[in-house]
Amino acid sequence: MSGRRSRASTLTQDEINDLVLQLRALLPEIRQRGTTGETITPNSHHLGTIKLLLDNLSVYVEQVTMLEILKEACNYIKRLHREVDGLSQRLSDLMASVNTNSPEADILRNLLMQE
Repeated sequence: MSGRRSRASTLTQDEINDLVLQLRALLPEIRQRGTTGETITPNSHHLGTIKLLLDNLSVYVEQVTMLEILKEACNYIKRLHREVDGLSQRLSDLMASVNTNSPEADILRNLLMQE
């Protein structure tokens, strides 16, 4: 698995495009032979190449999936930060509007002191 991850870090967009083009080039050849009524028996070179291409594409999909998860996590953290900022502002406004000697101020102080 570690070999897969190290390969994923070096896979460029050009390499991915090349893999997709190679796969597309192989598939019509196999399909064309099938339309003539022949039995489709791709040779071992085709199968090996297709397996390699699919393995490389699966590495790319894994990269994209991890990237999407990371983006979603970052967006979630940003939303939490905005929510904390909003709540902090509301608390500041509330503290500013409450008489410091009132029971409400005591309740707020006690809540803020809790862990």
